[in-house]
Amino acid sequence: MPIIPNNEQFVGISPSHDMTEKGSVLTNSARTIYTYADIKSGLTFEWGDITGTLSNQTDLQNALDAKQETLVSATNIKTINGTSVLGSGDLAVGGGSGFHAQLLPGGSIYGGIHQSNIFTGGSTYNNSTYQNQIHYFPFIPNHTFTSTELRIRCGQAGSGQEARLCIYSHDGLNAPQDLLFESANIDMSTSGIKTVNVTRNWTKGQVYWFGIHMSGTLARIQGSGSNKSDTIMIGMINGGRIKTWTQNQDFANGAPSTANINYFSYYTYSVEIK
Repeated sequence: MPIIPNNEQFVGISPSHDMTEKGSVLTNSARTIYTYADIKSGLTFEWGDITGTLSNQTDLQNALDAKQETLVSATNIKTINGTSVLGSGDLAVGGGSGFHAQLLPGGSIYGGIHQSNIFTGGSTYNNSTYQNQIHYFPFIPNHTFTSTELRIRCGQAGSGQEARLCIYSHDGLNAPQDLLFESANIDMSTSGIKTVNVTRNWTKGQVYWFGIHMSGTLARIQGSGSNKSDTIMIGMINGGRIKTWTQNQDFANGAPSTANINYFSYYTYSVEIK
C-alpha cells in the first residue's frame, strides 16, 4: 500500500474525509490510502515491496518493458577501434600515425566501365613497373554493383614478362590489408588490353585496393602522372601527391596474404572494372 509521509495527501482527498467505508487506515501523521481500483479489485500491495502478480500492475509492467537493456561494451553496443564508448567524457577518435588517406568517392563510369581512378582531364601515361614489386592503389565504388571483368592496359610490352592483378581489403586507415583475390599470370610480352575474367561484388563507399604484381621492369601499364589532381591521393610529401604504395615481393612466391608496404610512388595505374 502506498505510504504518504508527513501530512501530504493525494489530490482530491482531504484529511478530514472519512475513509473507513472505503477500507482506508489513518495512522497518526501518515495516511495509508487505497485507490478506487485497488478497493474494487480487492488487491492490496505496497510500493516498497510489491506483492501479487507483476503483470497485473499494467502501468508498472509497461514502464519496465519500455526500459532499455543495460549496455555492455562489445555485446549490445559497438566499440570504436577496440575502445569502449561507455562512460562519461569525450572519446577522441584518431587515425593513428603515418600518412592519412584522402579517399574520395571514385569509380567513374564511362560506357558501363568503372575505373579505379577518375581521369577527367590531362594526359595518361604508360607508367613504369619494377621487378618483384607490388603496386597498391585504392578503388572506392560510387555505387554497389557486380563485375565480371577486370582489365589493365599494357602500354609497353616486356619480352617474357608477366603480371598478376590482386585485390586487397582496407586496413581502416590508408593502406591495403588482406588479400581477397589474385589472378593467374598475365602475359605482358605484348601491348594492349589484358583481361581477367572474374565475378566480383563491389559495395558502394567501401575501400578496396588493387595490387599489380610484376615479374620484370620493362612492361609499362597505363595510368596517371603525379600532376593529375583528380586521381585518388593517399598522402603528401613536400607538396608531392602520393598515389601508390609499393612492396617488395618475389613474383615466384605469389602475392602476400597480408600487405606490408615498403615505399610509395607519385604516379598510379588504372584498372577498368566491367
